[in-house]
Amino acid sequence: MANQGVSLKALRTARIALIGMIVLYVRVGEMNGPGPRPVNPLLRIVVYVLAASIIPTVLFLRSRELKSAKDKLARQPGDAAVLRRWRAIQLVILGCLLAIPLYGLVLRFQGETLLQVLPFYVVGILLLSFLPIHEAETT
Repeated sequence: MANQGVSLKALRTARIALIGMIVLYVRVGEMNGPGPRPVNPLLRIVVYVLAASIIPTVLFLRSRELKSAKDKLARQPGDAAVLRRWRAIQLVILGCLLAIPLYGLVLRFQGETLLQVLPFYVVGILLLSFLPIHEAETT
């Protein structure tokens, strides 16, 4: 289906743009972030838990919601509403993955060093780069 091809291309472009956003996060954090200072340990723990909870959330969305949308799209390949739902779920997944490096940026502005927040950036880039975009099957 032509619309699916356009949607896939748009999602791949969005993924590349989001990876570019992470690079901007690093740059902004290093240029405008404060010098190293102690960060509230409770804030650090909360941010770690929030960032870690994103991964199961994304896996749930991929396994349940995205599979459901893909099945509907396979049954009704010409339905624009179903295609929009599939594309929206994909964008929500990409947005959730972008939140992980954003948490790193928050910690950077609280006083963490680049080395302390680097795992957030690396995990975000790896997940955005290697978590495949589910293509909708048509029969």
